[in-house]
Amino acid sequence: MSGCLWLVLDKTADQAFGESDFELLSAGLKLSQALSASLSAVVFHEEHCSLDYTALQQRGVEKIEAAMLPAGQPDAMTDTLSDLTLEKKPVAVLALSSPAMANVFPRLAIRTKSAFLSDALDVNADGGKITATRSQYGGNLLASFSAGTPTLLLTVKKKAFPPAPVLDTPPAFSLTEMTIPVSTSPKRMERLAVTSSAGQARQKLEEAGCVVSGGRGMQASENFTFIEQLADALNAAVGASRAVVDAGWRPHAEQVGQTGKTVRPQVYIAVAISGALQHIVGMRNSRTIIAINKDENAPIFKLADLGIVGNALDILPRLIQKIRALKK
Repeated sequence: MSGCLWLVLDKTADQAFGESDFELLSAGLKLSQALSASLSAVVFHEEHCSLDYTALQQRGVEKIEAAMLPAGQPDAMTDTLSDLTLEKKPVAVLALSSPAMANVFPRLAIRTKSAFLSDALDVNADGGKITATRSQYGGNLLASFSAGTPTLLLTVKKKAFPPAPVLDTPPAFSLTEMTIPVSTSPKRMERLAVTSSAGQARQKLEEAGCVVSGGRGMQASENFTFIEQLADALNAAVGASRAVVDAGWRPHAEQVGQTGKTVRPQVYIAVAISGALQHIVGMRNSRTIIAINKDENAPIFKLADLGIVGNALDILPRLIQKIRALKK
């Protein structure tokens, strides 16, 4: 099979290509090689945004179509992608899972009569057919899906793929700057304001090299003070299980798992987390997994590289004290 495969990169709120973009590129390369398809990128950026497009070319992108678009305009992004997709008929269009793409891609699917699969954890292609793997039923199983439409729309979860490396022999590439016509029709959606959550600044969950996550076994929301103290001692991000978030102990932004965020840190510390599949799918690609749980038969120990059996409320204060002492 030949044709082209597209990556959609929304850089309207950023000034540089980063690790998340290269993760999406890794998924695109896997599919483009299996399909013998060329790999292109559609990049949306703000007017004065200066992007180094060679960062994409060095990792395998052959064609870049860039479009100036102010942040917070999903209607214009949807219109542009719809016109391009109907005209050029790519075999697949991929983007990172995000609130913006959750807004754009369902509408793009309807306009182009294309199948849409969201939050893919893996992608494959065989015999010209693309399949995507995602978690189902609250994370209790993994299922693979395929579609029969000429173009397949896919969003890929962050941290599901490793970042694409720089190639020894990058392909030649072309850059085209598109002009998006100004719409005279009333806006269906408009961004009114952007606010950031308050609280102590810590590493972003998806970008942290170390993550300390707590589960229902912490027994109460106030006991998450120990999780926070351990995270601060390790310069780590704080994570939480779905049960903890559902109980209102921690914000959804900290949830790791199928209905939360996918992480791939160097070290993941699971404290008082049993290890249900719903949580596992969000952290299983961590390089080193450390589990602390009082139940020696907890499923998390089957995945852990290092396990500590015991009550987390007894272990964490001593562990925090030891780490602090070593840092003096």
